Amino acid sequence: SEHENVLGIIFHTAKIGFFVIKSIVMGNPSELLRDSVFFMMHQCIILLFLYPPLPEAGHHYRNNQNPETMKRALNLMIVATFSAALCLSACHHENGEEGTNPVYPETPVIVQNAVQDIDGNQYNAVRMGDQLWMAENLKTTHFADGTEIPLSTGFSSTTPYRYIPNDNPSNISDYGYLYNWAATTRNSSSNSNSAHVQGICPDGWHVPSDAEWKQLTNYVGGNIQYVCNEINGNIAKAMASTTGWSYSSNSCAVGNDPNSNNASGFSAMPAGGYYGSPSYFSYRAYFWTADKFNDCNAYSRRLDYNYADVERSNHDKSDGLSVRCVQD
Repeated sequence: SEHENVLGIIFHTAKIGFFVIKSIVMGNPSELLRDSVFFMMHQCIILLFLYPPLPEAGHHYRNNQNPETMKRALNLMIVATFSAALCLSACHHENGEEGTNPVYPETPVIVQNAVQDIDGNQYNAVRMGDQLWMAENLKTTHFADGTEIPLSTGFSSTTPYRYIPNDNPSNISDYGYLYNWAATTRNSSSNSNSAHVQGICPDGWHVPSDAEWKQLTNYVGGNIQYVCNEINGNIAKAMASTTGWSYSSNSCAVGNDPNSNNASGFSAMPAGGYYGSPSYFSYRAYFWTADKFNDCNAYSRRLDYNYADVERSNHDKSDGLSVRCVQD
């Protein structure tokens, strides 16, 4: 009967839906649409044999089935199945494989002039998963409340100081200033993502904690398009700028073919450090975190022209390093 035939179509459509859901839960997401379409074509062939199209003139409909009803039901099934497969696949990929990994854009999401410091310097920012990071080194000469940060050539672990990269003022526009930890944090400390330390950053932004730096490097390392030679730790090239780096012959090192750097848009500049005098300019990029390692040292991150990884290390609080801020 027509009622039985409709139930048959519903049954086969349900089988297709079950396969789509099973593919999402158990299968390889990249093969979802291919397998779903093959299975759906197979089921459609079965349906066409069970419920053939319009009979020739002079013949009766088998089991009193209404061909227009069957045709519409079959078309509806095809459209619904394709829509379900596309929608479920998109939702699955949006949440990441197994529903845990973030979405990685094909190109960096750069926010132009995302933040302005108290001196009027504007900074682009880059979206990194759930975080929004400055895509440029900080170059303010004042804290957000207007207090000046002294320019120095000396060093201190308690008095805020800023330093000029390689002692060349022309570097400031591209490389920003280097700051000791007292200036970076205003002598505050964070040991979690939730305890924000504004420190030297503009209002609404803060000095990233060690945990937030881990979140950033995990995000970059979790995306195959950002790693070199498919090794998750080889992320320095994706985070380093395309200019300013000394040459390296090591495969996947930041200084090897720097034109291929900066896939992530983070644009780490090799401003080096300041340890009583300029050091490692064009060779390394150092960044402070808001977390102390001990009473004398604080956690930092390092990119080196000759290496492929982003190293977690610690520096004496009197050292001058670059600073990036992350949005609250």
